[in-house]
Amino acid sequence: MGNSGWGKLQGRSITAPTVSLNPSSKPLMNRLLAVAFILFCFEIGVFLVVVPWSQLWEHNVLLAYSFQLRGLLLNNFFRGAVSGLGVVDLALGFSELGRFWKSLRLVNRSGAK
Repeated sequence: MGNSGWGKLQGRSITAPTVSLNPSSKPLMNRLLAVAFILFCFEIGVFLVVVPWSQLWEHNVLLAYSFQLRGLLLNNFFRGAVSGLGVVDLALGFSELGRFWKSLRLVNRSGAK
């Protein structure tokens, strides 16, 4: 049958490597992720509010493939719905920004004591 190398692993335990995080780096990572999420919400929100009413939306390559799709995507009600989604995303970003500032104030108060 030949030596496939399996015999070398017998008798050894295989464990996944563990990553030890410094306890002080976990709150920093949470803050960075929160800031990234807030920026993502604002970026997507502004994009969805502005782009449906721009030339980029009207001269899209995908609109040339189907007249039915073109009629739907160029409909003002559909554009308004996409912009409404952008407004919801912006509201989510502002909400998360408020929560983030509130949590920073609580951390600063507890750290000052």
